[in-house]
Amino acid sequence: MRRPVSVLLLAFAGGILLQYWAEGAPFLLAPAAGAAVLLRRRRTAALFLLAVFLGAACFLCQETRSSPLLSCEGQTVSLWGRVVSVAEKEEDYYQLTLKGECWQPGGLAREDEERYLLGEKVLVRLSGELEGAETSVLGSMEGPQELVGRQVCLRGSVSLPDGQKNPGLFDYRLYLKTRGIAAILSCRTGHLEVTSEGSAFWNGLAMWKARFTEALTPHMSREALAVLTGMLFGDKEPLGDELYEVFQKNGVGHLLAVSGIHVGVIYLYADLLLRRRGGPAASLAALPLLLFYAALASFSPSVVRAVVMISSHLLARLLRRRYDLLCCASFSAFLMLLQNPYNLFSLGFQLSFLAVFCLAFLLPPMQPWAQRLKRRGGLGLWQGRAVEWAGPLLAIQAGMAPVTAYLFNYFSLASFLLNPPAIFLAGFLIPVAMLLLPLSLLGGPLLALGAIGAALPAELLLQMNLLAYRPGLSVFNAVSPPAGLLALCYGLLFFVASEQFWRFLRRRDFRRMAAVLLALLLAASSFFVFVPGCRDAQLVFVDVGQGDCLHIRTPSGKNVLIDGGGSADYDVGRNVLLPYLLKQGVDRIDLAIVTHLHQDHYGGI
Repeated sequence: MRRPVSVLLLAFAGGILLQYWAEGAPFLLAPAAGAAVLLRRRRTAALFLLAVFLGAACFLCQETRSSPLLSCEGQTVSLWGRVVSVAEKEEDYYQLTLKGECWQPGGLAREDEERYLLGEKVLVRLSGELEGAETSVLGSMEGPQELVGRQVCLRGSVSLPDGQKNPGLFDYRLYLKTRGIAAILSCRTGHLEVTSEGSAFWNGLAMWKARFTEALTPHMSREALAVLTGMLFGDKEPLGDELYEVFQKNGVGHLLAVSGIHVGVIYLYADLLLRRRGGPAASLAALPLLLFYAALASFSPSVVRAVVMISSHLLARLLRRRYDLLCCASFSAFLMLLQNPYNLFSLGFQLSFLAVFCLAFLLPPMQPWAQRLKRRGGLGLWQGRAVEWAGPLLAIQAGMAPVTAYLFNYFSLASFLLNPPAIFLAGFLIPVAMLLLPLSLLGGPLLALGAIGAALPAELLLQMNLLAYRPGLSVFNAVSPPAGLLALCYGLLFFVASEQFWRFLRRRDFRRMAAVLLALLLAASSFFVFVPGCRDAQLVFVDVGQGDCLHIRTPSGKNVLIDGGGSADYDVGRNVLLPYLLKQGVDRIDLAIVTHLHQDHYGGI
């Protein structure tokens, strides 16, 4: 095997999926792998099976770590810990992530009673006013970000997150597990007590971000500032749901969720500056800057992946060793899965690594073509350069289109046109925003000048997206393809683009080629067996919150809806019913029936 780490990642991730779908099934592979090793035959197959077993075992260990709060559902407890992040969701309503340290049953924290160790994150839903609240440690708080990094005591009611309410739709419980959160605490600001100042670093970082936004507010429009802070910190809340949906469906939403592109842009500028002054070794000085930026972005999966890969690239350069993109990405993914196997179910993890794998597989075949064009000279030179420049963008956009349709149920033509200029603007905006960070502490005319310089491309990026967003023309609804078909398509794409396929073809080794294709077919068919779904169900009662909804699929393939739920405060049709239907492969309703004209019955229809 030329890239054993990639095969190891594939097997390890497969073990996690098998354990998640079919509990206990991967452990049947252990005796077979052990026997193969003892007999010294098929060592590659034995190592592959052992890696599957290891992935299943790691996931099982993570899954069986029972949170002590799970047995306290509906009860009042006291929690002590450090505030990791604060997000203002609505007026007088906040969402905190707490790194729990210990807890105590009951609503009153007692010093004379034993406290129990916790050691896990808890999601806190905090209602009430925070700004101006008095605390014994801090005095009057400036705002919600003042809490980040502080040691606090909270008293509230424990609840467990909801699982998947409808087939194929969002699983909130699984999402929180990818963040290491198992329970939710609901409390009021009157039941929050700051016990100590906590971490000065994390608090200073949060306050710096808040002051940065405040310092730029007079110099930029609200929307342009939301775009800038979204690109810099990955904070999408100020942008609002409707405007973020425009970016997402135009295929440039990745610019507002700090990704590897952002880290790559910062590293590119830092590397150019440092290498001119001190050679390749001086590029190592860029690592502290990248780690600082990762902390600003709360160590999101895509940022961690980018930092690990850039660190590997620097190490390869110093050791004068060849850097392999696929091996490095596989090693980064393996480390992250080893740390938390639930990362495999994180959309940020999936999309970030899939984009890198598309580059690793699809770019190499384009490079010889570009070189041939450049050797022709004249017009061919410019054509070759265009292929080199547009190749990575085309590889990512084409490679990500099927999974975008599967996960988000849309196909965007605008993404192919918008991404080149959007990434060009991001290459200017991100370093300018990083320079504005220290200037925000000083203020003055230099900050105002820099803010105006950042406002122009931010406004341009905003207007480009608003102009390009045309539902039905540039963006189309798409039904989710079956998971097995999606897995087979990506397996075939990566295999045909791989060096191994062309080696088999040159040697006319059709037997091994057929064996790989058979393995891909068997792996894809396992999705049809294990992945839960109800595409063939005749009757499905859809959970629409208040009200009822029944989806009937007739033997002849017709789709009937009886009622559709509805709410005055929530668009059930757009946010629940339409995604459910598209996930189930339904692109047409043949008959819709409303039993009576109450909003909780006809609103979704």
